[in-house]
Amino acid sequence: MLIYSKNNNNYYDIFYNRIIFPIKNLQGQIIGFGGRSLENKEPKYLNSPDNIFFHKRNELYGLYEVKKESILLEKILVVEGYTDVISLFQFNIKYVVAILGISITNEHIKKLFQITNQIIYCYDGDNAGRKANWNSLKISLSHMVCGKQIKFLLLPDGEDPDSLIKKKGKIIFEQHINKSLSFSDFFFKILISKINIKNCEGKAKFINLALSLIHNIPDYIFQINLIKKIGEKIGILNFFEIYKLILQKNNKKKILNNNYLNNFKKTTIRMLISLLLQKPKLIKIIPEFKLFKTSNINGLKFFIELIHICNKKKITTVQILEKYRGTKLKKPLETLAIWNHMIPEEEIEKFFIHLINKLKMHLLEERQEYLIFLERKEGLNIEKRRELWLINKNLAKIKTKF
Repeated sequence: MLIYSKNNNNYYDIFYNRIIFPIKNLQGQIIGFGGRSLENKEPKYLNSPDNIFFHKRNELYGLYEVKKESILLEKILVVEGYTDVISLFQFNIKYVVAILGISITNEHIKKLFQITNQIIYCYDGDNAGRKANWNSLKISLSHMVCGKQIKFLLLPDGEDPDSLIKKKGKIIFEQHINKSLSFSDFFFKILISKINIKNCEGKAKFINLALSLIHNIPDYIFQINLIKKIGEKIGILNFFEIYKLILQKNNKKKILNNNYLNNFKKTTIRMLISLLLQKPKLIKIIPEFKLFKTSNINGLKFFIELIHICNKKKITTVQILEKYRGTKLKKPLETLAIWNHMIPEEEIEKFFIHLINKLKMHLLEERQEYLIFLERKEGLNIEKRRELWLINKNLAKIKTKF
C-alpha cells in the first residue's frame, strides 16, 4: 500500500520524500514496502501498515534473495537497514537480511534458523545499535538450542554496515565478521560493563541478573557452562553452589528441581553412566569385562550401549545428549550430565576404575548365585563347575581391592 486514508476522504502518500524498497515474502511476491527517509526525518524507516498479507514482525528484507542463494547457509547477517543489505550484496556478501524498522522478533529468529544454524547481529555502531544488540540477545535466549549459534558483530563507533564496507571493502569487512563475539562473550562483556563486580553488592547483582537471563535458555548444557563462567568472573569456583542458586531463582525449574536431584539414588551403574557421560574420554581406561546373559542389573544394558557410542568416535557430552533428544531418557541423562560427585579432578579416573571393579564384582556375584541355584536344582556339568570355581577365584581377587 502506497496511498493511505485515515477517514476514507483524505488520502496521502505515506512514503513521501522517502526511497521506497519492495518487501517480498519467501515466494518472491511483493507484500509490502519500506521507506527510508531522505532528510534524516524520523522515523528513519517506515513500512506499509500491517494487513492480511503483510506483518512486519514476520518479514525480513532480503530474505527471499538470500534463500535463492542457498537452501542452507553457513551464516546470516542481520542488519538494521535496507541500504545495508543492498550494499553488502553489491560487495558479494549475499547472506544478509534487514529487520523492518523494529526489533528482532521470535518469528524472525525461527525463520532464520530454518535456513541457517548461525545468526550474526550486525547493527549500527551507535547507542541505538548497542541497545538493539542487547535486546536481540534477550529475545534470542529461548532459541539457544544445541547446534544453533548467535553471534554479535560490533561495528566501530559511528559506522554502519553500508558505510564500513564502502570504506574498507569486502576483505576487511569479512575480517570483522570472523571476529564476531560469541553469545557467551557478548553476554558477559555487556553484564560486566553494566555492573561493578568488585564488591559484594555488585557480585550479588551480577549473579541475579545473569541467572535471571540464563534460565530462559533451553539448552541445559549451555546453561551449565554459562553458570560455570559466572563463577570464573566473580571468583566463586564451587559450581554446585552456583547451580543451586539457579534452581532457587527459576521457580519453573526448567533445568531440574531440587527434589528430583536430591532423590536421584546413587548406584554403581548410575555413577558409571554419569561419569562416562560427563567425560567420554574415560572410555580409554575401561577394561574388558565379561557379561552374562543371566545378568539383570538395572541400567547395565544402557551402560554397554553408551560404551559402544563412546568407542565409535570422538564424541562430546552435548552430542550424546542430542542423540537422546525426544526420548524418555532425555531428562535422566541431563541429570546425570550435571551430577556433582564431589570428586577432585585428579581422582576421577581412579574412582571410575573403582566403580568398574565394583560392577565386575556385582556381575560375578550375580552369576555365582545363579550357578549355585542351578547346582541345587539340577546339578552342574564339568564346564559350569569350572566356571563357578573361576568365579569364586576372581571374586576373591577383586574383593582384596575393597
